[in-house]
Amino acid sequence: MMWLILAGITLVCVVVIQRFKAPPNTPSQTLQRPPPKQPSAPTPASSDLHAFEIEKPHGYFDQNTKKENKNMEKGREYENFIAQEYAQQGYGLIFHRDLGKQDQKIDLIVAKGEEVLFIQCKNWNKKTGHRVGLDYVQEFLQNCDALEKAEYRGKNCQRLLILSSPVLEKEAWQFIKEHTQDLRVDFKIIEHKEGVSMDYAKKYRDLVAAYYAGQGFNVKRYDESKDNQEKHLAFTRIDLILRKDKQIIFAQCRNWNPDGEHKIDAKYLEKFLQDCHGYQSHLYRDDFEYYKQCFFKNIVVLNSSKLLVPDAFEFIKSQKDKKEHERVFYEVLVPSSSMDKVSKYESKHE
Repeated sequence: MMWLILAGITLVCVVVIQRFKAPPNTPSQTLQRPPPKQPSAPTPASSDLHAFEIEKPHGYFDQNTKKENKNMEKGREYENFIAQEYAQQGYGLIFHRDLGKQDQKIDLIVAKGEEVLFIQCKNWNKKTGHRVGLDYVQEFLQNCDALEKAEYRGKNCQRLLILSSPVLEKEAWQFIKEHTQDLRVDFKIIEHKEGVSMDYAKKYRDLVAAYYAGQGFNVKRYDESKDNQEKHLAFTRIDLILRKDKQIIFAQCRNWNPDGEHKIDAKYLEKFLQDCHGYQSHLYRDDFEYYKQCFFKNIVVLNSSKLLVPDAFEFIKSQKDKKEHERVFYEVLVPSSSMDKVSKYESKHE
């Protein structure tokens, strides 16, 4: 019996000694499984009502909504500046970049009568080290030739390089001077006047606002609030809110190239109506007794009725039996070539 007690004491001592000899924090040879990954929170679905509708205007009505690097911005500003110069001379304008062809060395297409100018703008200076060489000029001419054959056959098409400073290399300069007549190519140096470039979409809204103010409306510039990042706007398809007595008009202004790709269809008008009805409901919640006495109207203001595709006209006609505040209307206000005013154009469509 005694020997069993001694054996037990000995075993306990061995265990204690081994434990003290073991290095601290000795990892177990058992493989440790990594902790399970926590599921990431799902990305909230964007609300169509609250998401800002990015307008991609066509032609020279460029809103410049995309953030670009500084050099790109300078190029766009110079193109806008040159576009304004030709607009003041009565030319019709198209920004070639808005046709998805900005990589073809043609920035502007300006036309008046039978005359068409293919223009490449370069806002470069000697300090940057950029130069316009002969290879660049020849590639520009090749693209102009292809465009003329495809879309402007029979027109008096000229090719024009417009530079903000003398960055044309000598070899390119000599080539242009030798072939001005047979290749119909030339260049101009037009200094960029800072601050003269124009945001044509905003300018059009300014002119429309002034037009309705002249009709006796009080104008609220709802579009200006979109630039304030601290404000969260729900009805982003509304640009102007016009009030006169008990009449309230929600207006959206669109100044796009009539012959461009971007059009207004029935679905587009439906979304505009959603915002109009939403804003009307918002006003009712604020003061129902007052606003129930008001007359609401929803208008899309366009620079040309050509922006409306056939199903948009059908959508407008299909609403004739509805109450005025439930319908969408359109009005054509044509901007002058110098963009200093708009005038009403009576369309044959109702």
